[in-house]
Amino acid sequence: MVQVSAGVDGRSSWAAPCAIRSPDMLAAAGVILLLVLVQAFYVAAEFGAVSVRRSRLRRLAEDGNRLAARILPIVEDSRLLNRYVAASQVGITLSSLLVGAYGQAVLAPAVAPVLQRWATVDPSTARSISEVAVLILLTICAAILGELVPKSVALQYPTHVALFAVLPMRWSLTIYAWLIAVLNGSTVALLGLLGVPNTGHRHVHSPEEIDLLIAESRDGGLLEPEEQVRLHRALRLGLRTARQLMVRRSRLAAIDAATPFADVLRIAASSPYSRLPVFRGTCTSFMTGRRERCRRCSVRS
Repeated sequence: MVQVSAGVDGRSSWAAPCAIRSPDMLAAAGVILLLVLVQAFYVAAEFGAVSVRRSRLRRLAEDGNRLAARILPIVEDSRLLNRYVAASQVGITLSSLLVGAYGQAVLAPAVAPVLQRWATVDPSTARSISEVAVLILLTICAAILGELVPKSVALQYPTHVALFAVLPMRWSLTIYAWLIAVLNGSTVALLGLLGVPNTGHRHVHSPEEIDLLIAESRDGGLLEPEEQVRLHRALRLGLRTARQLMVRRSRLAAIDAATPFADVLRIAASSPYSRLPVFRGTCTSFMTGRRERCRRCSVRS
């Protein structure tokens, strides 16, 4: 342990600093690593729950997967999902604060004497520099190991991460219940004051975003170009009117039922369509289709 004694000027000095490789420092490093892993778990749980596909969980639940059956009601209910995300954020905040506070309190006193000997600075300056250096180092480690890596894993494997995290997160929901209620209530009240609707954490894709996803799937080789064109046209179908899709009766290529058979063959052979509507008397009374493409081809030959 580090012992602090008063110097001749009344200020504290580092009397007996512990060695960096001592068992106490190794134990402190283990505690810090554990806290970073806890932070990583909560980050992965949050991104996994938000990005997981509900259809995939529904199929797993129907196949008897108990973990999928536990998390499916959460991701399908925006209110429960808000509580789930709030529990993750509480865990992330608490673990990151503990990493900084504990690491700075334990590591800075061990680094300050080394810095004082190497840089020949006074104890107060060495302590200040060591605290800043330790804080920066812990922040970098927490950002990489506790934020970026678990986020990437959760986005890459959202189903596996969501299933893995559901049981510990249910315990966290129970432990943080009162804090979650306070945070969610404060958030809803603040959003109401700002006039921002509380839409939850589930993102709904617009048609333009779906079109971009389809294009990315085609570029990645998951869709054939013809499939991409059909899906693109399906998304644009709602933008077209009936006038653009239908043909006026006056412009229809149709055959009167009283037309002689020879004329029917001539009209069918010259028509670019595979079927021709048949009417009796006027174009308001259609009967059925005549002739298929193969027949037209045989007539032409």
